Parts: sequence; structure tokens; C-alpha cells
Amino acid sequence: MLRFPAAFGSPGGIAEALYQTALWSGGRRNAVWVPQFAAIKRLVREISRTPSGSRIRNLFREVNLWPEETEVSAALPPRGAGDLFAAAQTEAMALLELGYQRSDGIDFVTRLPCPGEGSPRTRGEIRAAIHHLGGDMDLVLSLLRSPDRFHPALKVSFSVWPHLSCQIPGGSTHENINLHLHYKSQTVPAVLTMSSELLGYCLLTVFDLAVRVAKTADADRTAEDFETFAMTFSQSGDDR
Repeated sequence: MLRFPAAFGSPGGIAEALYQTALWSGGRRNAVWVPQFAAIKRLVREISRTPSGSRIRNLFREVNLWPEETEVSAALPPRGAGDLFAAAQTEAMALLELGYQRSDGIDFVTRLPCPGEGSPRTRGEIRAAIHHLGGDMDLVLSLLRSPDRFHPALKVSFSVWPHLSCQIPGGSTHENINLHLHYKSQTVPAVLTMSSELLGYCLLTVFDLAVRVAKTADADRTAEDFETFAMTFSQSGDDR
């Protein structure tokens, strides 16, 4: 699996990538959808009553910060989602060993900024990325003319581990691309999943996200420029 174009030093660094993505696409009032929130909270509460409760203490703290109605909406603000994502990564192995089903996954669903309003890239750069790396040119041109920040092709999922091909809940029906979110001493691989429908634009935006995160979090860029990252992606072939 191709890696995200930044290497992280901790789960907190990966959580910052989620936070920055949600902030970039919708501001501080943006909502990150965690479809498994209620299931996580129920299991964590059950485990907390046993001697194994200490193994998921960070998750217990994070899920109990939110009111009961959060179990229905499963929506968290960017910073709260980032903190829960960091805790879930840290305690992922314990959670799996204590009964959480790997196939259920733990996903944090947000979206990339719309090419018509949120990208720092020129229209020429966006069109070139789609042309060389793939994606629906008609769709990206449509979004450049009439921005739609809720289009399914812009949805991305930050997942605590890969599962069921990491389909994005409520996302595009096109094939998905997964990028490994790696940090030192990681035991359970986190992934970023995005649609291939706007592939070139998504990869361009992911690279720009890596640049952002490297300035604010415990992370180092692994590609000097977008061209290098794009070449690595193109050469990865079946490894995706």
C-alpha cells in the first residue's frame, strides 16, 4: 500500500491530518462523521467495568466527553474527532483483542475541499493532475464552475485499520484508493481512503495536506514536491 506523503512520529500526528482536513473543507463547525461511535462507546463502557479497563482508558475518556445524542448523530467537531482518532490508534490492538470486530472498522469521515473554492492550486494545475493521474475531467470542470463541497467524490475516510476494502460511508461508488498513514512503532496500520472519481485532484490535495501537517504536527514530508509523489503513485501499480 502506498504511503501518505508524510511520515508521522505518533498517532497524534496522524490525528492532526484528520483535523486539518476537516478544518480545511468546512471550518471549525464542520462535522466529522464516526459511524461506529455508538458501538465503540458501548463496548468501551463494558470493558471499563472489567480488569482490562485500563487498556482502553484513553478511549473511555474520549467517548464519554460527548452527550448521549452523539450516539445518534455520530458527528464530532474537528478537534474532538482528532482526539478520538488518536486514542483509537493508540489502543487499537487492545480494542481488537478485547472483542471489537475488525470487520466493523473505525472510520472518521470528512471531505476534501472543493476544487472550485478550497484548493490553493490553479485551475491549470488541477486539470493537469486529472489528465495525468486519472479522474473524471468533466466532473472536475463542473466543480470548478459551480462548487459543490458536499459532492460524494470529495468524501474521504481516515480509518484506524483497513477493513472491507475501506469503502467510504456515503461516498462515491467508484473504486477507492488507500494510502497508509504510518507512524513509528505502529502495530495496526491506519489508512486514508479516497475515491478514484477525482483521483488526480485528490492526490494533489493530499500532497498539499502533507505540506500543511508537516508545519503543524510531528511529521516529515516524504516527497519533495507533488511531481515526486505523483511518480511514486504511478509506479505503485498493483500495490495500491
